[in-house]
Amino acid sequence: MKLFKLGLFSLVLVGLFLFLYFQNIKRQVQLIKISPVQISQLEDGQYYGSYQVGPVYVESQTSIQAGEMTAVEIFRHDNGLGDEAEIIIDQIIAEQSLDVDVISGATASSKAILKSIESAIEGAS
Repeated sequence: MKLFKLGLFSLVLVGLFLFLYFQNIKRQVQLIKISPVQISQLEDGQYYGSYQVGPVYVESQTSIQAGEMTAVEIFRHDNGLGDEAEIIIDQIIAEQSLDVDVISGATASSKAILKSIESAIEGAS
């Protein structure tokens, strides 16, 4: 019986730790702000960026040609269930802006993708 109580206590403790960990990540994601970027002023080329929030990590390459964003390639996207967030790239290119709606159910990955592109462009400015 004592072993059962110890196991149950350990399980509750691990559950509490995981709950607090994911709540912290949720808060971090909510605080992420995407800054406007000046794509038209960039020289033609490839711009590399990365961003991490919690367990989500993104490395990307943004291609600029004639003052327009022509492509975004994701080299690495470590995520839980956020693969569907990669569709946001189509919106970014169509709008020529990072001011797009995040993908519902993949908010952390969506914002990490946006921030990786932002970091690439901001690093080039």
